[in-house]
Amino acid sequence: MDADRPTLLPDAGRTQPAAGKAQPAVDSTQTAPAGRAPARRRRWPWALAAGMAALVGVVAVCESQGWPFLAQPAQRWLVEKLGRPVQLAGADGQGFQLHLWGPIRLSVDTMRIDNPAWSTMGPMLAAQGLQLSLRWQDALAWRPGRSLALQTLSADRVDLQLQRLADGRASWMLGPPDAVPAPQAARQLADLLTVQRVAVAAGQVQLQDAQLALQLDGHFSQGPAAASATGPSGPQQPGAGQQQTAGAGKQQPAGSLRAEATGSYLGKPLRASLHTGSPSGWLSDAQALDTPLPFTLSVHAGQASLGFSGEVQHLFQAAEIVGRYRLSGPSLAAVGAPLGITLPQTRRFDMGGRLVHDGNRWYTVVDQATVGSSRLGGAFVYERKPGQLPMLSGQLTGPALLLQDLGPAVGGATETKAKQVRANGRVLPDRRFNLPSLRAMNAQVLVALDKLDFGTPQLKSAAPLRANIRLTDGVLAIEQLQATLAQGMLSGRVRLDGRQAPALWDVDLSGRNLAIEQWLLTTRRTGQAPYATGRLNARLTLTGRGNSTAELLASADGRLRMHWRDGQISHLLVEAAGLDIAQGLGVVLRGDAPLPVICGAADLRVKDGVATPDVMLVDTRDSLLWLDGSASMATERLQMQAHVRPKDWSPLTLRAPLHIDGTLGAPLLSLDKPKLLQRAVPAALLALVHPLAALLPLIDAGDDTGPTAAGCQALVKRFKTSGLTG
Repeated sequence: MDADRPTLLPDAGRTQPAAGKAQPAVDSTQTAPAGRAPARRRRWPWALAAGMAALVGVVAVCESQGWPFLAQPAQRWLVEKLGRPVQLAGADGQGFQLHLWGPIRLSVDTMRIDNPAWSTMGPMLAAQGLQLSLRWQDALAWRPGRSLALQTLSADRVDLQLQRLADGRASWMLGPPDAVPAPQAARQLADLLTVQRVAVAAGQVQLQDAQLALQLDGHFSQGPAAASATGPSGPQQPGAGQQQTAGAGKQQPAGSLRAEATGSYLGKPLRASLHTGSPSGWLSDAQALDTPLPFTLSVHAGQASLGFSGEVQHLFQAAEIVGRYRLSGPSLAAVGAPLGITLPQTRRFDMGGRLVHDGNRWYTVVDQATVGSSRLGGAFVYERKPGQLPMLSGQLTGPALLLQDLGPAVGGATETKAKQVRANGRVLPDRRFNLPSLRAMNAQVLVALDKLDFGTPQLKSAAPLRANIRLTDGVLAIEQLQATLAQGMLSGRVRLDGRQAPALWDVDLSGRNLAIEQWLLTTRRTGQAPYATGRLNARLTLTGRGNSTAELLASADGRLRMHWRDGQISHLLVEAAGLDIAQGLGVVLRGDAPLPVICGAADLRVKDGVATPDVMLVDTRDSLLWLDGSASMATERLQMQAHVRPKDWSPLTLRAPLHIDGTLGAPLLSLDKPKLLQRAVPAALLALVHPLAALLPLIDAGDDTGPTAAGCQALVKRFKTSGLTG
C-alpha cells in the first residue's frame, strides 16, 4: 500500500490522512449532506424557547409579586413630575402592588405627597388603600403634557391639607417651578389626571386661603355603594380589548358624597355642607361621562348665606354648572370681593335666580332681588379670559331702586352700622373708596329701572330711569343718564377715575322743565295751593379729587345755575320771610293768594369746596328776596344771610336779614340783631310818649333798591345764552 495514499475509513464515510502528513484545509463553505445539520445549529430553538420560558417565568413571578422593585422608580418619577417629595412605598417595595395582565392595576397601601417647602401645613395628600386602573391603550396614548386617563380611582381614606398665600402661591399647584415660565409652570391635579369612576370612603380636608381670608376644616364620606366599585382583588374593569362607549359614564359606580365643613371667612364664622352623587364626573372628560352630576350646596358665612341646587359635569376641566341659587348677605360688595367681582357697598340684600357656567363664562338670570327696600332683577354674563381683566356685562332692571340702599357705597348708614363720618357734627361721609376694586374688572351694564326713589318723602321719584354703567381699566362712568322727573327730564353723567390716588370725580347733571310742586313735595299743602309752583331748569358741573365723598366735595370746583320760570309763591311765605306782621295778618284774614314770580334765578360758583352765590334771588311784585354769603363743604360751615326788601308800604314790619350759620349738620337761624334793634329800640322809646308813636319806626314805605327786576332780567338773559331757560 502506498504510504502517501489516504486510508479509506468505511465507518466515517471519508478518508483520513496518513499519520505524519499535513491535513488539508477544510472549506468552510462546503455544506453538509442533505438531511443532516450541524449540531450547534440545531440547538438555537431550544435556547430561544428556554429564554422565553425564563422570561415568562420572571414576568409571572413579578406579576404575582406585584412588581415591588418598580415602587422606587415610580416614586422618583412622581417626584420629578410633581416637584414635591412623594412617598409611594417602603424601601423594599412593601405596600406596592402593580398588575399588568389585562387592564393596568395599581394598589398602594399608603401614598403621601408633601406640601411645598413654604407651607406651614403637613402633607398635601395622604391616602390609604389607594387603588387605580387604566387601559393599555390609554397608557400607550399618553404623552408628556397630556392628562392620563384612569378608569377607576378608589381609596379607603384621603386627607388633604391645602394652603394658598396672599401672593397667590398655592400648594395644590403642582410641577417643578423652573420647568416652564410662570405662571404656566405649576399644573393642577386635574391637568394631570382624568378619572371615569371615583370612590373614596372617607376623608378630611383642611384649607387655609390667605387671599380669600378663608379657613376650612371639613370631612367627607361616600355612601356604601362605593364598595361595589371595587372587589377584593381591586377595581373591576372590562377585560383587555373590551370597548368603552361614551355611555359608559351612565353607570353609577359609587354612592353619594356628603361633606361638612366649619371655619371662618373674613374673620366671621363659616359652615358649609355639600351633598352630591358619585364624584366620578368631577375628574372625567366630556366623553367619559354624559350624565351630569346633581349636587346641592349650602354655605353660611357670618350674615351671608348661599344655597345652590343643580348639576355639574367635569368640574376640574371645562366645568359646566347649571342650577338655581339663593344668595343673601349684609352687602353686595362683601359677596363680590371673594369672587373677583366689583360690586357696590349696599344695604342687606336677598336674591335668587338661575346660574349657568360654561367654559370661561358665568351666566345668571336674577329672577328677583331685594337690596334694602329696592326691588331689582336682570341678566348678566361674567367672563374670565386668560391674560385679561374679567368682564361683567348685562342689564339691570327692576320696579324700584332707592338711593339710600346704595348709601353705604359712599359711607352712608346701613341697617347695622351708623353713617360713617369724620368727626362729631360732620355729615359728609368719609369712608374711603376701594380704588383697587375698580381695577379688578371691567363692566358694561345697561340700567332700565321703572323708578328711582331718592329715599326721602320730600322729593318725588324719577320714573323711569335709563343709564349706561361702564367700568374700564379703573374708570367708573355712569353715562347717558336719562330720567323722567316731575314732568321734566333729568340727564347727564357721573365719572370717577380711580386709576390713581386721589381719585378724580367729574359730574355734569342737568334738569329741564321740572315742575317744582311735583318734585319738591314739601311745597304741597292740604286743601290749599302749593307754597311754590313753576318750572325749574338747572345744571350742575363739578370736579374734585379725593378718596372719599368728603374729600371730593372739599376739593370741588364748579358751578350750579338755576332758573325758575312761570312760577308762583305763597304770599304768606313772602311776608313771613320779611317779618311783615301787618301784611302777614292781612294775608291770613283774606286768604293766601299766591304771588306770581317775576324772576327766580341762582348762580353759585364753587371753588375749593366753598360755594358762593353770585346771584340767588326770587323777585315778586310784593318783595325781592335774595341770599348771599358762603357755604364750605371742606369745613361744613355756613355763613349766609337771607334778605327781603318790600316793594309796597307796610305799617308794621320788623324787616331784618336772617343769618344762617352753624354747620351743615346743625344750621343755626337768627335775625340780624343790630338791624332789628334799629327798629325795635326807637319803637320802644316812642311808646313811652304815645303807644301809637311806637309804630312809626316799624312803618316800611317800600324800596326798590338792591337787586332789581332789571338785574334779574339781565341774569336771565345770560342764562338764555347757556340754553337754561328753554
